[in-house]
Amino acid sequence: MTEFTTLFEDDLRSINQTLERKTIQEILDWTFSVFPRVALLTSGQKAGSVLAKILFQAGKQMDLVFADTGVLFPETLETMEKICRTYSFSLKRYAPQLTMSEQTQKYGVLYLDRAGQEHCCHMRKVEPLFGIHSDYEVLLGPLRRGEGGRRSRVPIISLDATFKVARINPIAMISNERYQKYLEEPDTIINPLHAQGYPTIGCTRCTTPVRGDEPQRAGRWRHLAGVDYCGINPSDFARKKVSIDLPTAVVQRLHNSLAKLEEDTHDHS
Repeated sequence: MTEFTTLFEDDLRSINQTLERKTIQEILDWTFSVFPRVALLTSGQKAGSVLAKILFQAGKQMDLVFADTGVLFPETLETMEKICRTYSFSLKRYAPQLTMSEQTQKYGVLYLDRAGQEHCCHMRKVEPLFGIHSDYEVLLGPLRRGEGGRRSRVPIISLDATFKVARINPIAMISNERYQKYLEEPDTIINPLHAQGYPTIGCTRCTTPVRGDEPQRAGRWRHLAGVDYCGINPSDFARKKVSIDLPTAVVQRLHNSLAKLEEDTHDHS
């Protein structure tokens, strides 16, 4: 039987400080040396496409996982399927308990007001991933500080108390210029909706095109004032320090890795 140890967010402070001085490749190599079960969590948007390409170029094979809300754009699903075919990733979908028709029949049209939107996003995006800790210890995400807002402070590694996994953002520090270069490379697999007026893309019910003079996220929940994020990324919200239970062997490797990380950093300095 697997033994578990509690990992606290304070345990990550020194590791984060050291990772700040690492390259993306070094962050990925470290991640795969510590965590045996790693997956890429993405919603089929630009940053996810860039991270998937970087992972492939780094020789990393893994599952691409996402919450299949049942109301995603066909182009989004096709983009993630193409990424998996091209990079030999495995595609794993986590679906809500209710179809959108069943949800509407039971609760009505939720996404027309803010309270309903939060309930809808929770049921369709968050709840499907509740059991993901049974499959993985860490989820790689494409959050970048260059996006601004709360994401301007996103850490490289953090803990997700909702999904009970570690979250790692390998491209958190990537410059906007380098990120743009990846997007301009002809072999980068990009959701075609981005070229059709959708800077960011969610579910069909709550995503609209954006004019050139509007903020990038203006098309997300346009009909609801003050809604910016769906709740699937804990770093998008103010929160208290958290802890999670991970297999003891993983926690020990994590703690033991700090000395090697710091030693490698000094060797390169």
